[in-house]
Amino acid sequence: MSRVISQLFAPIVLIALFFWLRGIAAGLSHSLGLSPATGIVAVQHAADIGLWLSVASLINRLLALLVWDHLSSRSTGRPVPRFLIQCASLAVYLCAVAVIIGVVYDRSLTTLITTSSVLGVLVGFASRSLISDVFSGVAISLDQPFRIGDFIKIEGGSTPDRRIMGLVHEINWRTTRLVTPDDTMLVIPNSMMSESIVVNCSAPEIPSEHEQKLVLDYGIPVDRVLRVLGSALHLAVADGGILASPPSKVRVNKLTENGVEYKITYSVDPRVTSVGKAKHIVLRHLIDTPHQAGLAPAAPRRDLYMTKMPTRHLHYEDVQQRAWLLGRAELFFGLEVPALNHLASQMEVLVIKPGQIVVGEGEDGNSMYVVVEGILEVRAGLDEKTSHVVGQLRPGDFFGEVAALKGGKRTATVAAATEAVVCEIRHEHLMSLLEAYPEVGSILREAMDKRYARTLSALASARAVSSDKVEEVAFSTQIMRNLANYFTRIFGSS
Repeated sequence: MSRVISQLFAPIVLIALFFWLRGIAAGLSHSLGLSPATGIVAVQHAADIGLWLSVASLINRLLALLVWDHLSSRSTGRPVPRFLIQCASLAVYLCAVAVIIGVVYDRSLTTLITTSSVLGVLVGFASRSLISDVFSGVAISLDQPFRIGDFIKIEGGSTPDRRIMGLVHEINWRTTRLVTPDDTMLVIPNSMMSESIVVNCSAPEIPSEHEQKLVLDYGIPVDRVLRVLGSALHLAVADGGILASPPSKVRVNKLTENGVEYKITYSVDPRVTSVGKAKHIVLRHLIDTPHQAGLAPAAPRRDLYMTKMPTRHLHYEDVQQRAWLLGRAELFFGLEVPALNHLASQMEVLVIKPGQIVVGEGEDGNSMYVVVEGILEVRAGLDEKTSHVVGQLRPGDFFGEVAALKGGKRTATVAAATEAVVCEIRHEHLMSLLEAYPEVGSILREAMDKRYARTLSALASARAVSSDKVEEVAFSTQIMRNLANYFTRIFGSS
């Protein structure tokens, strides 16, 4: 109520003041018998003009309170286009000017319109572009194909070879302003907007859908590609770049001369994350995750190859390619090719379904695992009701080192968040490796020492973050401490 009073107080006071002045001027003019040319009559006309303009101001404020705020802004949750408000305000003041000319000065509006028609034609011809923009702005404001805050794409029109996209920032008399994905302001004439195809990505729902395309070799199984790219999108959700709901999708889009084209679609809330930032996060994981899994984009086809073609698809049955995958795991970075081949010839490759438990907390174990594809979750707790996720394992990560080296109980549950592929290395595989290549022991110990130091640093910084993060890092620290002590006893402190 206080807001209504504050908005209406000024025009009501002005109306009362000008009405009072008009009454005094009219009374003096009548009682003194003054001619129309006197100053009293001029004061009366000025009071009449102020009165009608104050009435127009009051009507505009009533429109703002009763129409724009209540019927539009509050019902849709979005601000009313400023252009529509300005058009309504201009119409009210034009009506007030017409009343002043016809009532106060007793002039015929028809004559005024007729004498100004020729001038209007000339001005209209000279400013046809401006008029086109204005009327297009009127059509946009009335039809509302998009609103302030929507993410739109503009195609065709005067720029058929270019796609324009951005967040609608403002709609005014002549132009529509967009904030592009690279955080720049783009000003587009309304006439161009009315001639183009506008794709409103925020309707009927606010989250906008976007897509990326990737071409991979024909020899890679489709199921494997879907698994790897699905893992990449899972990581993009975890990094806060895209929305978990509606879920992202990977589909075969078409067959090209270079390979199979896959279309990746994902959703972004432009109010929370800019489209450019979300695209960066998605592309980063679409590059890193297939690279970790041994997949590479397809190369253009040629009839003549001057050099050996790179491997586009690793086969798990091939020992050398298994060794190549092992070499990407942090634990085995320093191993020579013969040692990697020795281990790769013995380990097993397992495909894990989503939700399947790889190892369970409290179980006896004698093997470790290296993640090749997919995402695994580390859970703490004895059952599904009380357990919670304390970590995430990505391609290149490994777990279960303690059990593989000296056996014992599993200290956590590891389950597949997505379909995954892991390499299982048992205790006898590691012992056979250490017997055949004794120098491997010091390499593994050095890798574990580095990981232990990095984990301690993460624990120190996590104490200022959250209790869940401290629990996650402390859990990893305990594992690394046990491994470091074990390797020290086997290989000495040197």
